[in-house]
Amino acid sequence: LDPALAEPYYGRGVVHHGAKHYDLALLDLNKALERNGEYLFAFMERAAVYEAMQKYEEALADYTSALKISPRYAQAYLDRGYAHLTLGHQEQAVADMRQALDLSPNPAFKETVIRALREAQE
Repeated sequence: LDPALAEPYYGRGVVHHGAKHYDLALLDLNKALERNGEYLFAFMERAAVYEAMQKYEEALADYTSALKISPRYAQAYLDRGYAHLTLGHQEQAVADMRQALDLSPNPAFKETVIRALREAQE
C-alpha cells in the first residue's frame, strides 16, 4: 500500500475502531486526514471514534468539518444531532435532525430520523 495515500490509513482506522482500539484508530484517521484534508468519510469515522470515547465536543467538530465538505450529507446532520443531544444541546439537536430529514430521499433513513427527532423533543 502506498503510504502517501489516505485510503489505507482510513481503512485501517475503521478496522481499529471496530476492534475498539480507539487510540490506534485515531492515529490512522489523523494520518488519513493529513494526506487528504477533504476526506469526508475519515471525518465521519473519526467523529464516531470520538463518540465511542465519549469525546463529544471533538465529534461535533468533525461532523461540522464533514458538513463543510458535503453540506447536503444527511447522515452527518443526524450524527451531529445525536452528539448535540448527548451534550444536552436540545435545540441544536432538533435543528440538525430536521435538516437530516429534509435532505434525505431515503424512506428508511427518514424513519430513523423521525424516531431520533421524537427522542430529541422529549
